[in-house]
Amino acid sequence: MKEMTVNGYIMVGGRSSRMGTDKGLLKVKGKYLVEYVIRHLEPCVAKLFLVGNDPAYDAIGPERIPDLVRGIGPAGGIITALSHSAVSQNFILSCDTPFIDSDLIFAILKKSEGYEICIPELKGRMEPLVGYYSKDILPRWTKGMQTGSYKLQTLIERCHYKTLDVEKDLLSDEKMFMNINTPDDLIRAEKEGRWV
Repeated sequence: MKEMTVNGYIMVGGRSSRMGTDKGLLKVKGKYLVEYVIRHLEPCVAKLFLVGNDPAYDAIGPERIPDLVRGIGPAGGIITALSHSAVSQNFILSCDTPFIDSDLIFAILKKSEGYEICIPELKGRMEPLVGYYSKDILPRWTKGMQTGSYKLQTLIERCHYKTLDVEKDLLSDEKMFMNINTPDDLIRAEKEGRWV
């Protein structure tokens, strides 16, 4: 695989309606949840940015990019990231995936060559907020969203994409993809997660 210059973007903020508070700013073992994600993504990318509207994230470290389009969920965050990026290759993560590690990110990037989008698939379900995105998709995504299409799977299917089975292709396990959406999820993650 040829060397890639990759930018990293972490989606922060959002409504977090099931949690009742901003997930990325939850403290676990003395760190914000987003800090675990930063730690794993930072070694894999040339530049790292946060995408979201809450200025509370400005004290954490990486530059924050405000959403270009608000109120439409993750699709708006990805559009913002790709519009901002100065490079073709980009890796996007959600702030509530603290167990995704650098090895997995590098594995996805390695397998992304020749594709516009490369994302894991867990038990038949796409994991679109853990993945590689080419800036080349931006015109099609923008056009799709202008017609009211905000569902990530629908937008992904407009592109030349590849899904990677978590167990077979990435030799990983589902614990790495543990999302923290509710207070109960947080309690379970504190007990079962690999907090490094």
